[in-house]
Amino acid sequence: MNDVKIKLKKITEIWNNLFFESKFLQSKIRFTTDIKTNYYGDILYYFNDTLDLVATNDDTENFQKNIFYVIGLLQIIYVHQDLIDELLYIFKLNDSRKEDKDPNRAIRNELVGHPISRDKNGVLKSSVIFDGDASGDEVSYLKYHYDKDFEVKSINHSINEIIDRHTNFLNMYLDKILSKIHKILPVYLSAIVDLENFPNNDENFEKYLSLLEYRLGIVLESNFVFEKEVILSCHEKINEHARYKFVIDLFHLKVVEALDDRRKYVESIIFGDEFKNNITYPIPSPFRRRMS
Repeated sequence: MNDVKIKLKKITEIWNNLFFESKFLQSKIRFTTDIKTNYYGDILYYFNDTLDLVATNDDTENFQKNIFYVIGLLQIIYVHQDLIDELLYIFKLNDSRKEDKDPNRAIRNELVGHPISRDKNGVLKSSVIFDGDASGDEVSYLKYHYDKDFEVKSINHSINEIIDRHTNFLNMYLDKILSKIHKILPVYLSAIVDLENFPNNDENFEKYLSLLEYRLGIVLESNFVFEKEVILSCHEKINEHARYKFVIDLFHLKVVEALDDRRKYVESIIFGDEFKNNITYPIPSPFRRRMS
């Protein structure tokens, strides 16, 4: 699960530092009203609280404890799959495929979700019970199905295989999210570079502020002095008193610093080697590395 943790941490870092601040980036994903509540944070907390629980069972001698462990493991896997779909939704990606969720999801549904299963007419289709003779390294249960005239069938699934499948599932779809991010960021980098080269003069100062607010976000929120209305007022009065010019000069200084920091951070993600050993996604970028 270490790779999974690394990828979740990276996605969250990028989310907090970029997507949650920049309206430009928010326009590239589904940043709806509910997402603005930052429920992404709830998804992260759930993953952090439960990832280490996707592990083999240390106590395999007690039958009741084995049942508790199996139900917990399968339910956590089930929830993780749903949380991944939430992340995919946020980043405008298709839901995970059923064949990638299965057989883990099917095992959970059969054993935990619907141990007594009926069709839409209420006719009994199947029932399952835990196998008391099973070993602790397997999910084992007995199934009675109408197709077999309700003769008992013993079903066994390796715990290690269930965990491996789930780990592969998480890695696969976190890679898809990271790949999507790395398709978006070069476009954002271009927007930041354009701002650095923007002809900032009296005639287009208000447009410049609007672009900063849309693409960068944080500068106009970091200090009440830099609120858009205050900056515009000071700019209009820049020749009336030195204090207005001081505010505008300070604002320009902070903007230059913020743009430089943002550009370097985005470049470090696009061109960085930090995760290449763990993540195999393309990095489509029209930019060459800038020397600074």
